[in-house]
Amino acid sequence: MRDNKRGAGHVETVISVVLFLTFVGIAFFLFSPIKATENTMKNSLNNLFDEIIKNNQIKIETYGVKINNLGTGENSIGIKINDINPEFEVSAIKSNGNRLSTYRNGDIISLEGIGTGDFVYVEFSENFPISNGGANSESVNAYEISSSTSELILSEKKIKDFISSYENSETYLILKRSLGVLDKNDFDFSFEFDGGGIIAPNEKSVKNYPKGIEIFSKSKRIKILGENGEKEFGELEVVIW
Repeated sequence: MRDNKRGAGHVETVISVVLFLTFVGIAFFLFSPIKATENTMKNSLNNLFDEIIKNNQIKIETYGVKINNLGTGENSIGIKINDINPEFEVSAIKSNGNRLSTYRNGDIISLEGIGTGDFVYVEFSENFPISNGGANSESVNAYEISSSTSELILSEKKIKDFISSYENSETYLILKRSLGVLDKNDFDFSFEFDGGGIIAPNEKSVKNYPKGIEIFSKSKRIKILGENGEKEFGELEVVIW
């Protein structure tokens, strides 16, 4: 009986030691300096990714317009849309995808190349090409505004301005701090269009990052407004080390 008790006590001791060592191993893994640094870098990367998007977005306001009644032989119209930012330019596209000649004169938007029954999306943004001129009077009872939406998307123009600050040694540190990047860390980024072409500092499509340092990266497919006024998709990649 005594031997059985000793054997049982020995087994319990071994199990206790194994459980203790397992607990210590898990605690070391979870709370080790290496793991803590990795978590910090991942959090910094996620924050940096969001900040880069936020700093390079623009607002696009879109109005759906139905053309009800144009006169015989007419192919242009004056549409009145109130309370649009005076600094915003205008662009318009038909529901079939055809881009229209579009001009803005205050609250009056001129559309050319349309007909009765057409449905047009009229868009406003700070980064559309300048389009002054056109009609200065509304075509009353010839149209109706059926919808209005707004969205935030990346801007190629803003990204290029952002790159100018990134590449300038006098503003790089200020830029890093404004994005929440620590002085000891560095970052890089690029945007590659689905149809080809890349926007990146120094226009490099292949990056040469420091050797022997762990690199953390994140990418996402996202919409962008090109400098030509067209919306496209591509992949934004952000890297930090």
